[in-house]
Amino acid sequence: MFRTAVVVAVAAALIACSSAWKRVRVTSHIEEVAPCELVSPGLGLTGGVIRQDKAQKIAAKRGANAILIQRSTEEGIAGDGYRCPDGAKPPARDPTTVRITQHAEDLRGCKALGSGGGSSMMGGTMLARAGRERAREAMREQAASLGADVVLVQTDAADAMGAEATGDAYSCADRSAEADSGCSKDTDCKGERICVERQCADPAR
Repeated sequence: MFRTAVVVAVAAALIACSSAWKRVRVTSHIEEVAPCELVSPGLGLTGGVIRQDKAQKIAAKRGANAILIQRSTEEGIAGDGYRCPDGAKPPARDPTTVRITQHAEDLRGCKALGSGGGSSMMGGTMLARAGRERAREAMREQAASLGADVVLVQTDAADAMGAEATGDAYSCADRSAEADSGCSKDTDCKGERICVERQCADPAR
């Protein structure tokens, strides 16, 4: 009986440790770690980068719950790990309210909070759509944990091996009225998009 209780307790602890890295916040804004303690400097190889999820796992093992990015590339990130009090974390949002966009002009006046993404093992012709939706859902959840309400998509792909969605998280709720005023002419929008009621939109086909 006692041995069973110990095994259950150890298993619960292992599960908690294995998921702790997902709660490690990633930010590029030094003011967000101002009240925090530096506990893991130099996450990433000297002069190089490591995958974001790997950096989060290393940071969690060292007692950090936030990473301040010093360098970011398509291959990964490099930065410093911090232990922050709970009050230093931005309020998490409902993931279902996080909007996904592919247009940078939609983020005029918004605050960048960091990068993140999600993946799914569901792939192939029959499951590609479901896999992509699951990857997007994971990306929304990670963005919401940063306090974001919009994600600028960088990668949104699915193949026989699975699906992946990555992007940059932004908070647009507090942007200024001037920034929120939107476009005034078609040239304010990128590509073939046009200005409709002060919002950039795809032209009717």
